[in-house]
Amino acid sequence: MLLPIKELAHQYDVSTRTIQSKIKKLGYEWDSKESIYRYVGEESEPLDVNFSTLISKNNKMPAKQKLATNEVAASG
Repeated sequence: MLLPIKELAHQYDVSTRTIQSKIKKLGYEWDSKESIYRYVGEESEPLDVNFSTLISKNNKMPAKQKLATNEVAASG
């Protein structure tokens, strides 16, 4: 299943730049002619990548909870 970068970024509550960086670190490069990432890495292609293991953040609070916390802080 292919997911757009924007959707992955939204799902993991990070920027599209972060997702693109993680994909690049896996050994993929953007092919602008075909609008896909192509594997160019030295080792075998990582076919089953779990993005949740690639995205490490200091604050693991879910996005909805962050928003609620920010709203409470702003109203106080």
